[in-house]
Amino acid sequence: MTHHSRMSLATYMNTDSRFLAQAYSFFGILKVSMVDCLAHPKRILSNFLVLFVRVGVMFALYAYAFKYVGRNVNGISFEIAIWSIAIYFIILATYLRYIFVDINTDVVSGKIETIVTKPVNYLLYRYALKLGAGLGDMLFVLIAVSLILGLTIGIPAGTHDLLWVLEVILITVLGMVITLLMYSLIALGSFWIDNARPFFWIVDKLVLVLGGSYVPIALFPIAIKLFAIYSPFGASMFATYIFNPDFAEKFVTLVGVQVMWILVFLILIKFVFGRAMKRLSVNGG
Repeated sequence: MTHHSRMSLATYMNTDSRFLAQAYSFFGILKVSMVDCLAHPKRILSNFLVLFVRVGVMFALYAYAFKYVGRNVNGISFEIAIWSIAIYFIILATYLRYIFVDINTDVVSGKIETIVTKPVNYLLYRYALKLGAGLGDMLFVLIAVSLILGLTIGIPAGTHDLLWVLEVILITVLGMVITLLMYSLIALGSFWIDNARPFFWIVDKLVLVLGGSYVPIALFPIAIKLFAIYSPFGASMFATYIFNPDFAEKFVTLVGVQVMWILVFLILIKFVFGRAMKRLSVNGG
């Protein structure tokens, strides 16, 4: 074996070892964060009560609206509309978008200078903490809301087999990844503008509208519907589509859009985070 070959093999093994170490740290932090979240049932209960009120108000409004416009609007029934809105708020209960607050606070306070010296990737560290806490909240809220809606209005008609379940899991996970990447990218802007909160407000409102929080995307005018589907703001909440009659035929398109935005955000974050670390080093971090 030549010297060059030995060097290449050593580099590959070191890279592989670093990857495994980072992955082990990520899932370790995620597990600890989830256990810690589940140890605070009062906070989870308060989150559920907030969601219960939100969905309850929309339930009353849509029941009144569908009473006059009919049982079906653009292929969307009253049951699908309520489930879509409920799913939006179930995912919102993970508070993944507050990854912005964590990173923004670290940058503004200077805490990031200490965290980046630890033997774990800073962004993976923050993602693991937020995911662990968010999944803990989401699990309880998902079970509670599903039971309540299942008993009151039932599950919308359609094919809900194992393939559908796997598609739901995939599209939900990809949406959560987009949320983490999108909001963390905005937060990294704090390295240059001191506080990126105004950008958070703008993006958060776009997700609120285009994600289907109060009006299912299927009920939007065609132009806004297309923008919602092909923008990252709507792509982060594609899980709200899972009961739509055309979900199966649009699944590949929806996943394709999500994967595209994940790749775009990964490239942007790699570039911006690299520049941010150089800036931190130059400023004495």
